[in-house]
Amino acid sequence: SGLSGRRRGRVSRPDPDVRGGAADNDAEGDDPQIVAYEWRSNRDGVLSTERQFTRLAASLAFGEHIITFRARDNEGVWSEEVQVTIQVQPYQVFLPLTIR
Repeated sequence: SGLSGRRRGRVSRPDPDVRGGAADNDAEGDDPQIVAYEWRSNRDGVLSTERQFTRLAASLAFGEHIITFRARDNEGVWSEEVQVTIQVQPYQVFLPLTIR
């Protein structure tokens, strides 16, 4: 998967996107095939059910998110979850101040 083990990251809204991607499925013959994916935030719920996704950071709640990924094969077996922790912070805009 695009996530491995436990990692930490930081996202400042609204600038970057949150992206995820699972490795290609290289199963052959009678090997189980991956048929479903799930990317989930502990704060915002399911982010995507696609192999790869991009989500605007501005669409996520402020604060710490634990993002989990798992995949299901054609036999109905879900993989172990992998996680990454990210911190979504408010985007600060500083405007010039003019005093007359």
